[in-house]
Amino acid sequence: MPVLLVFGYWSGRFIGNRFLLNLISSDSLFPLLISRPVDQFYEIALLLNSRNPYSRLSGYYSLLDNKMINTQFLMERFQKEENYTIKRSILWILSFSDDTGDVLRFYSSIFSRNDPLMKDILVLMKRIDRDYFMKFIEKNKIDNTVMP
Repeated sequence: MPVLLVFGYWSGRFIGNRFLLNLISSDSLFPLLISRPVDQFYEIALLLNSRNPYSRLSGYYSLLDNKMINTQFLMERFQKEENYTIKRSILWILSFSDDTGDVLRFYSSIFSRNDPLMKDILVLMKRIDRDYFMKFIEKNKIDNTVMP
């Protein structure tokens, strides 16, 4: 019986946390109809889905402030965003993710020598994992003139 109670408690916490993350990262506000909305989460969802780029930027920073970094969501949003400042901020916010392997692979996949974000990507890569960064530089033959 105690095992069942412990299992129920932890599964409820997990499902509840996932539900809140999906509430924030989805384009639909439908989950608000079946839950008691928390103003903070509702406001973040509105900010992230706003047409105003500065409101979206505030939403991304709110995710970081509330320790709700969903790497897959942010990677998808990076691809959709057109604003340079927002893209740069998303890259920076991703560097605080616990899922460093996925973040480093994402940085590698979007890296381009002609991209204005190139130096930012290198700096963030170096901050997350210096060994990965050194291997990446060697593999891609990046010289010192490009280095941050």
